[in-house]
Amino acid sequence: MELDEILKKTVELTKSYQIPYAVAGGLVASVYREEYRNTNDVDIVINPANNALQIATDILSALNFEVGIARKADLQGGPMVAIKRKTTEPCMLIGRAKDNPKGPGVDILLPSIPWVPEAVRRAQNNLLDFGFGPIPAITVEDIIMAKFVSLANASGRDKDVDDLKSIFKASKDIDLKYLIGQMTKLEVSVPPAINKNAPEILLKVSMDIKSQEKKSKKGIER
Repeated sequence: MELDEILKKTVELTKSYQIPYAVAGGLVASVYREEYRNTNDVDIVINPANNALQIATDILSALNFEVGIARKADLQGGPMVAIKRKTTEPCMLIGRAKDNPKGPGVDILLPSIPWVPEAVRRAQNNLLDFGFGPIPAITVEDIIMAKFVSLANASGRDKDVDDLKSIFKASKDIDLKYLIGQMTKLEVSVPPAINKNAPEILLKVSMDIKSQEKKSKKGIER
């Protein structure tokens, strides 16, 4: 299947569960970027009241994908013992075709990822048309937060860095107050790789967050 067909079928399946959802990832980032970026995946964020893991599994299985699980420790790069024992909570399900694992696929992000529930809620009033009618898509602010969190866990994600640079260059109406609130709440600072691109006020908040983290560490060491 082509990516646009995968997106349409994924949305249809997700809607059938009557749960809050939204499109995310590269498809949405391209809407907010200065220029389009190719992507090979469909990213969906969901926030059902119950059974998120089972619903996500069922959606990917209905698409005839093999299902993999990315847990909290996998996304954060450790601790290794948790990765090996698979003891941390599932955060994302990864669907890929068995005969084409590097081809187009679907990633479903679960509400156990801290930024997801609020992003899904806000997306219900942010509808975008990807060729088959308006559907919920996460806002530019929540795309930015998703990239901040991603880079906090793995700083070498070049696509995320490039997305952020392009988004900050293109977007003039970013709700900085909301971003500051989310950064403070989730204790996530501006990734160093985009210090020259991010608004000054976000850099100041980042300094405050890092300063507070240092104070907390010193308190624990004592």
